[in-house]
This record gives sequence, structure tokens and C-alpha cells, in this order.
Amino acid sequence: WYQRRVRVTGCVSPYNPTLIFVGCEDGSISVWDLNEPGNLHSSAQVNNLAFTVRSPTYNTSSVQVAEAHHSKITHMDAVRLDQELQVAASFQIASLDESGILIVWVVISVTDA
Repeated sequence: WYQRRVRVTGCVSPYNPTLIFVGCEDGSISVWDLNEPGNLHSSAQVNNLAFTVRSPTYNTSSVQVAEAHHSKITHMDAVRLDQELQVAASFQIASLDESGILIVWVVISVTDA
């Protein structure tokens, strides 16, 4: 189950506005794909209104390598490529933590074929 992490900063995919990236205090990055069906997530009801409570689609907390962030993410931004270099199914996200470590993540969208 997803543990509560405090959000610090975030950004949206430059090519797909339904992909949301959020950097957290523990150094992890969570990704939400808003195109995921609601039945994959929890639901809640407040004042007779139903809401979908989405868990992250992916979280980097399972990345157990020295190159991962180990301190609070302070900034995230989408790396925009020249239109000719852009591949619709991939792009990059840059994340900076408070210790000065900058990581550029390659995001590859996989679709069912």
C-alpha cells in the first residue's frame, strides 16, 4: 500500500497532460496517469458526492540505487525537446534535490498493442 508522502514540487508531462509528476520530501517521485480507469483506485463519498481517490501509478521509492534521490526534491521540470527530436511516446523529466543532485529521468509510455 502507498505510504503517505509530503508533496514538495511537481510538473505535468509536456506532451500528455494526463501524466502528473510529483517530487516528495523523502526523495521519491510519484507519477499519476489520469487516464487509468477509476475502478483501479479507491472511491470515497462526501456530502453525497462520489470521488475517485487515486494512488500513484508509479513511485521511485523502490529504486534502491546510489543514483536515486535521498533527500527532499526541491524542483522538477519537463525537459522540452526540439519538435524534430520529439518522440510522442517518450520524454524527459529533470528533478533536483536539496543536496544538489540533478537526475534526468527518461519517461517511456507503453501502450497495449
